[in-house]
Amino acid sequence: MSFLNVGSGTGYLSAIAGVMGGPTSLNHGIEVNREVLEFSLERIEAFKNEYGEIADVHLCCGNIFEMAESLAEQRSLKYDRVYVGAACTRGLQDSLCLALKVGGILVAPVGDELVKVTRLDDKTGPHAFDMQVISGVRFVDLVKPNPITASADPPGTPPEKQVPFLPTPVWSPASAARFPSAFKRGARAVLLVAGRAPVPHQVWLEVLGFTDRSWFDTAPSEADKLRLRLALETKARLEAQQVARDAKRARRVAERECERFRSLASRLERQLRAHLSATGGGLASFFHGTFHPLSHHPSSGGLENGSVEGAVEEEEE
Repeated sequence: MSFLNVGSGTGYLSAIAGVMGGPTSLNHGIEVNREVLEFSLERIEAFKNEYGEIADVHLCCGNIFEMAESLAEQRSLKYDRVYVGAACTRGLQDSLCLALKVGGILVAPVGDELVKVTRLDDKTGPHAFDMQVISGVRFVDLVKPNPITASADPPGTPPEKQVPFLPTPVWSPASAARFPSAFKRGARAVLLVAGRAPVPHQVWLEVLGFTDRSWFDTAPSEADKLRLRLALETKARLEAQQVARDAKRARRVAERECERFRSLASRLERQLRAHLSATGGGLASFFHGTFHPLSHHPSSGGLENGSVEGAVEEEEE
């Protein structure tokens, strides 16, 4: 499992993802504030010492708007999950979608909506992604680069002033334990075969060092992609049916309430007309206050003490 946390902040979510993904997962984060980044690294290290072995969390200080293009274009590193912790633009969302693996999921606040995007295909057409709106939200905007300092770096720019990048894990016998199971099995098979080949063993170690974590992963077949599409469409259909059922239930409740208040209004009207008839007054005298209050007349029935609330309470009983 590979995870990218854009706007990693204090590192809380990165640490939780490190626990859920396990020590062989890939965990990256991007934070624009260096002081916050240094604080989060300290807290994550303290968490690792207390909790135990979790994924190595790699955080870099940078601006996602400057890094999005390289994340979208790189082929050796794609993510299973991407989370954005502040409101992003539609263009940034599209770039981060290209950093997903097939089946990968992006969750990000875009405008005033929290969206969930699933990559269905390794293509870039309109049908390669499925987008759902989870809820309405309000997030602070991601910090955009300063236009004055965001110009292209001239030759000889110091490394600390260049656009940062996230490290791609390099395989070696020492780091093999941090790679996923599929890679371990593939590397083991290659090295076993290499023992019988005329090529020196050291050459094969160098070759494996140029591969990436997903080198031995099985590419999803067309059937797998269709199953993913079907699962998402089925889920969307079930959610739509539930929304329709909830709407029907709310409508029935509203209709019962409406009928109840209509009945109560009719009852109050009859009692008012009976009172006006008994006092010999009319509607004009009622509105001009030339009649005795309802509480002073014995025919007021359920409106004793001149209280409309009494009638409402009686109706509720």
